[in-house]
Amino acid sequence: MTSVFISYSRTDWRTAALLFDWLAAARIPSANGHPQTDRPDGFTAVEVNLLIKAEEDFRRFRIKNPWSNQIWDAMHFCAEAYGVKRAALVADDRNPVLVEIRQKTMAFVRVVTGKNFHEIGDKFKRPHSSVIHACDKYAAAIRSVLTPFDDD
Repeated sequence: MTSVFISYSRTDWRTAALLFDWLAAARIPSANGHPQTDRPDGFTAVEVNLLIKAEEDFRRFRIKNPWSNQIWDAMHFCAEAYGVKRAALVADDRNPVLVEIRQKTMAFVRVVTGKNFHEIGDKFKRPHSSVIHACDKYAAAIRSVLTPFDDD
């Protein structure tokens, strides 16, 4: 077998990394064809599908616009999936439904972007401890939703 060495520039590697990241986000359905069968506690089947769609939309947008702000983009797509405005997530409203959506969005942003708690807190106009609490509460569940699984 012949191996081939191909030279890439730095921008080509960045584009390839984004492409591989997007391909890794592809969903592999379970044996019965329903990826939300093993959904985590606290998430309905509709929420699982919303989060998967939000992540796919975010990845596609990031491939087209790698220079844009990751946190704002992830916030936008998650808020759009839940049917709220991004401004409502940043507001000081303490409505329990909105607080839960805000916490899930914070955890989604953390999982998808990998940004630190201070950066995420700054964008949500919250202290970093609020982001830590949201991530402790929802990040593991969101990771399990967004991670493709094998049937092996």
